[in-house]
Amino acid sequence: MSTTGKSRAVKKLSAIVGTLMFMAPAPSVLAAGATSVIMEEILVYGTKSTAATAAQDIPSQVAAFGADQLEAKQVFTIEDLSFSVPNVYMDSIGTQKSNASFSIRGLGIDNSTPSIDPNVGVFIDGIYAGVGFGVVVDTFDLESVEVYKGPQSLLFGRNVTGGAVLMRSKRPSDEFTFDAKLGYEEGESYTAALAVGGNIIEDKLSGRVAIQFRDKQGWHKNKFLDKNTGGDTSEFFRGSLLFTPTENLDLTLILEAGKIEGDGTPVQFETQTVGFVTDARPFTPDSKSFNIDHDFVGVGNVDWNQVTFEVVYQLGAGQITNTMGYREVDAFASADVDGNAVTTSIVTEYGVDQHQFSNELRYNVTVGDNWDTTLGVSFFTQEYAYTNGLIIAARDTDLNGNDRFGGGLQDQESLSFYWNNEYRLTDNFAIVGGINYLTEKKDVVIIPRLASTNTEGVCSHLELRCNWSAGTEADDDWSNWSPKLGFTFQVFEDAQVYGHVTRAYRSGFFNMRTPFVEEPVATDVEKHTAYELGIKSTLADGKVRLNGAIFSQDIDDLARSSGTELDGAPVQDLLNVGDARIAGFELDALVQIGDNLIITAAVGFLDGDLKKVTADINNDGFIDDVDKGLDITRLSEWTTSIGVIYDLEIGDSGVLTLRADHGFRDKSANRDDNFVFTPKVNMVNAGMTYRPHEGSWSVSVYGKNILDDIVYSGLFPLSATESSAPGFTMFAPVQPGRRFGMEFRYEM
Repeated sequence: MSTTGKSRAVKKLSAIVGTLMFMAPAPSVLAAGATSVIMEEILVYGTKSTAATAAQDIPSQVAAFGADQLEAKQVFTIEDLSFSVPNVYMDSIGTQKSNASFSIRGLGIDNSTPSIDPNVGVFIDGIYAGVGFGVVVDTFDLESVEVYKGPQSLLFGRNVTGGAVLMRSKRPSDEFTFDAKLGYEEGESYTAALAVGGNIIEDKLSGRVAIQFRDKQGWHKNKFLDKNTGGDTSEFFRGSLLFTPTENLDLTLILEAGKIEGDGTPVQFETQTVGFVTDARPFTPDSKSFNIDHDFVGVGNVDWNQVTFEVVYQLGAGQITNTMGYREVDAFASADVDGNAVTTSIVTEYGVDQHQFSNELRYNVTVGDNWDTTLGVSFFTQEYAYTNGLIIAARDTDLNGNDRFGGGLQDQESLSFYWNNEYRLTDNFAIVGGINYLTEKKDVVIIPRLASTNTEGVCSHLELRCNWSAGTEADDDWSNWSPKLGFTFQVFEDAQVYGHVTRAYRSGFFNMRTPFVEEPVATDVEKHTAYELGIKSTLADGKVRLNGAIFSQDIDDLARSSGTELDGAPVQDLLNVGDARIAGFELDALVQIGDNLIITAAVGFLDGDLKKVTADINNDGFIDDVDKGLDITRLSEWTTSIGVIYDLEIGDSGVLTLRADHGFRDKSANRDDNFVFTPKVNMVNAGMTYRPHEGSWSVSVYGKNILDDIVYSGLFPLSATESSAPGFTMFAPVQPGRRFGMEFRYEM
């Protein structure tokens, strides 16, 4: 779609939103301000109980945000939460803006290859996202975002060794609801969104429809091309129906479709100016500029569709829940890897075509007065094709014969059985725990990423397709038991101490971006054993919430990527590098002072070490104590946040809410060989919102990244060995800096 066409589409949707605002029924009275909203009890669904549970009652560290809290904090995208929760990254990957690159408690990946399974599982309306594309999206029409820290294997199976992120859309209700917003952000970025819901057949059928359109022109100025780049348009639709044929049966159908089309990721050119880059002398960029000057803009496109069908049936003293889901993703992206306008260009591109199906059936029942138990079975299958190319060519010329293409097909199936329990021995003390058994199988066809695949016609650069019959087949399977045992002790009415030990696993995976022609071999399964002791408390008549935990996690057969180079081009090797341990603590507090002021504060600390090494991680030819002393990637030692929200009465007219927050993230290794470190970040945001006492509208202004700190979405040197001359090329995708915006919202 052309820029003119996109602008017309935004204006058209804005006109529709504006018209519907005036057609909506008479306005209701809004809440006085944000203070009461922030202090509201937040209900979450990740416990898979018969009903939603208050986050404060869960014996685990959970960062939960309801729809009203997201609005009050001016959270517009999932990434806006990245600096709000200690020991948590919620970023997108550098090569694709919507691809999740989440990390919790030092466990996460920074790689867009879909065959590399995550440490943090993402669940959208109860459906596990088999690949991370189309996950980092706007928060409009979300009922809640739940971030569960630590292994969640008992209820969610594999690939949640760091934690789980749950996103739940707003459900239909019998009451009429209307939510519309118009937003503008400097740099010619516009947003228009609308959600309408209500009763269709009284007491039987209700529905909800949400649509959103965003046109973002691009924040970064490309000096070489003399234009702004990094922009995109996104379109989103969600429709849902709730049918209640009897008082014991609820049927919910949710249809979701989304599309993002735009430029590739803005990339900076970074260099090492003194000496060679080694693990003993790593590279940490110190650029203070957001300028970019690469000669290739690139593309970042992703389409996704999801169908969720949920059945809830009350059967005697229990409840049966069945959640069925289908999701498909089609993604294509390309980026200027070298990040500059030199004679030779290095461009990467990839495509993903994925389909998945899942079904979970569970039965919750209360036995007697003191035993809550849940039995469940979950099935998941997915298949996808992944193609990846690295183009090395002189500018304005054809391919020079050194371009590499490859990829793979994967069919995957898993079956999980779980049994979860809470047994109350007394009114104050309970035993919690259970067991999960999961079996999984993967079948792959892999074509190595080599120059010969292009010259011999095995893969096509123009179509980004491969002849999979020319690939090598392989398969592997695993089965594991994941037990959990713990306790909860209610110290007094609003405070509990809890503790548990958990076993969790991360899947073995194949390398679909390999440069090697040997038969593909999967990594071994990671085994995690985690220990946690924590407290959840509400004090001072509900004015203070104080939560904290200390934890330790042992990891056997840690699977990582070994970044190196082959014939002057970057390659990756996936392998188990040894055993590790990550330990730390986190503490967060929410304090209400008077009726109008809230202060939030949080701190997280992580310490990670390799206890045993079985691979030459830094590629120096030796497996020794140097490898053992390397930092674990994506592990920031310190993360902190502090925020203030204040409601100011403006006479009898309304309330002006003022808010500001500061988040800090320590530096962290960005590669397993420790050649590159991502610099520390100070993120400061602020804003204010006016709400009238009589009316259902609000107007907000905000500033994001006010200190103009540079945040990199990963750092990937293309040459980082002692054979490389100083001044190597660095793939350094950079996020936007300081920006200001405003939003008008009408809610009923």
